[in-house]
Amino acid sequence: VSLSAYHWYYYSDVKPTMCSSCNSYKVSVANSYSLPTKVAGQTTAYSNGRNIYFASIVVNNNAGYFPNFSTFERFNVLGHELGHAWGMAHSQYTWALMWETMDSYYKYGVYWPTSDETSGVNRIY
Repeated sequence: VSLSAYHWYYYSDVKPTMCSSCNSYKVSVANSYSLPTKVAGQTTAYSNGRNIYFASIVVNNNAGYFPNFSTFERFNVLGHELGHAWGMAHSQYTWALMWETMDSYYKYGVYWPTSDETSGVNRIY
């Protein structure tokens, strides 16, 4: 997770910080055994109607799905889910980190935010 957050820090204007005792925005990452087989990760964001104040990211441990991923596949999944945590929707571009499947990694080798995510984050924040 730390390296995925670093990729957002380095490749976009999002500057996440890792803080376990902060009273502000938090992202929690956990394992799940109840996600559908083909779903690598899922993010649920909680807001007060204007601001997201907490996001929960779960990764799929069904039948060793996520644990068997390579490091870069994990970066793709966690980077994508962190994008959702910061309010990003799925991209219309297959080469973007926020594309709805892992094809951005398998076809284009993407595991960090692209220009599409940078533009989206700049629009949101």
